[in-house]
Amino acid sequence: MRRSVPALLALLGGCVASAEREARERQKDGGYLELRQVVPGAKLRAGLALDSLQRLIASADRAFAASYDAFLEDLRAMDESAALVRARASELRARRGELDARISGVGSEERRAAAVAALATLRTRADAARDAFAPFQAALHDCRAILQARPAADVATSLHEEAARIAGLSRALGAALDGVSVALDELHEELKLAGLTK
Repeated sequence: MRRSVPALLALLGGCVASAEREARERQKDGGYLELRQVVPGAKLRAGLALDSLQRLIASADRAFAASYDAFLEDLRAMDESAALVRARASELRARRGELDARISGVGSEERRAAAVAALATLRTRADAARDAFAPFQAALHDCRAILQARPAADVATSLHEEAARIAGLSRALGAALDGVSVALDELHEELKLAGLTK
């Protein structure tokens, strides 16, 4: 089906207008919406990296190479996802004054106080998630270093206790990331109630 030039221009113009609206909305939200979008992916990637390590430890000699490659790939994907979360969090921190200024302009003292409290909760929970992620990531990278020095099934099997310890770190990280997601949702709701976002 061929479209006329005016129809294509109208379609393109609509796409540009939509992108401009989205950019203005991102500008207004202070960056928290972008962080809100990437946190669940980071939690998923962390879980997949741990699962890959556990499968690697359980793999037989003949399945070791494939399990090892999967672990390295999931670890790489987790690191990329974590870097994206850190970048979005950094953007949010850089725009903190902008969001604080917008909140301080809210007419209702109750709405303003609720938004300030929600933002403070987000900051606290984001710090907790960062603190929970660091040892989890480091432990997985330590396992990778051990396996890179001698990639063999018996070496992987020797990491069983370490994997159990990492699973505990994973549970703490998951709870921390869930806390960030809830705080982001609460902040979004407070900013909506204050009339600062849609």
